[in-house]
Amino acid sequence: MKMKMKRLSWLAFSFFVLPLIITACSAEKSGVAEPKTSESVDDAAVATSSPIVDSDSIDPCEILSSQDLDKYGEFQSEYEEVGSARSCFWQRSAKGNQEVSTFSLNVRDSNGLDAVNDVGGGIVEGEVNGRRAAVAKNPRSGSCTVALEISDGSRIDVTITTPPDQGMEECQFGQEIAYLVEPRLPDVPS
Repeated sequence: MKMKMKRLSWLAFSFFVLPLIITACSAEKSGVAEPKTSESVDDAAVATSSPIVDSDSIDPCEILSSQDLDKYGEFQSEYEEVGSARSCFWQRSAKGNQEVSTFSLNVRDSNGLDAVNDVGGGIVEGEVNGRRAAVAKNPRSGSCTVALEISDGSRIDVTITTPPDQGMEECQFGQEIAYLVEPRLPDVPS
């Protein structure tokens, strides 16, 4: 009886398990399987990746100088981190009886142009010096944001709260500042 049980076990093994093992071990390619080394993986990643733009290195208070803004008046800047943005707030000084004028430069390391919010006036896509841009105007507050692409996942916003002259519209001033900022940004990866 013991011998008969061994024979049945061997037959079951031969008919059911052995074919599965043989099928699993066969492959379309012959040869010896070798694991990929980290070196070959790194080479492949480097060869297919595009240049990395480090928006972390952009200091929003260093992009513009007082000479850049001379024609608009005398401005002072102040750095601040607001939410996920690194921001520089610019305010025209009260010297010489200048009217109040304020704007900010906000570097958003993890938000690209696709994440620009419509704040009530729609979003108008365009370009500044050939760089993708988007303009969003807030009709309730009168502010305007001109967003410039740094990379697919990052951007810098020029947000105008109060233009320097009563006759100048916020978005016009925002676009003028954007044209000053754009040449100082890193090239957009292609």
